[in-house]
Amino acid sequence: MVELKNVVKSYKKRAILDIEYFKLEENQCLGIIGHNGSGKTTLGEILIGVLRQNSGEVIFEDNSIIRNAVFQNFLIPYNYKLLKIANFYRDIFNSKEDLKPIFENLDLNDFKTHKYNKLSEGEKQKFKLLIASQTNQVYNYLMN
Repeated sequence: MVELKNVVKSYKKRAILDIEYFKLEENQCLGIIGHNGSGKTTLGEILIGVLRQNSGEVIFEDNSIIRNAVFQNFLIPYNYKLLKIANFYRDIFNSKEDLKPIFENLDLNDFKTHKYNKLSEGEKQKFKLLIASQTNQVYNYLMN
């Protein structure tokens, strides 16, 4: 469970995010949509802990939760093949997970030898999920 109370994030005196109250229960799924500049990425960055809010509280019931996200813009070496990139991230995250079933579950098995820049936007998003799956929480979700 995560709970946000009076969370405000401002840039140059302009409030990008102003959430009075929000609660996400265990096992709920959240999709964030909105106009450009509405605070979607800012909220995501606050939730995963790479950005701090100016005021308010972000409360996680279980502090051992692995927090991860897949953002639209993601630095991936575009001229490399998917398997090489996936192995690189697996090594960075010190993961022991077998990538083969994740490629299969995301319907990316036929793209292992394709370069990232040759993928469709949907295939790129799937591959970003594969990279994020190097944390156990996302991996377990994809495999169940």
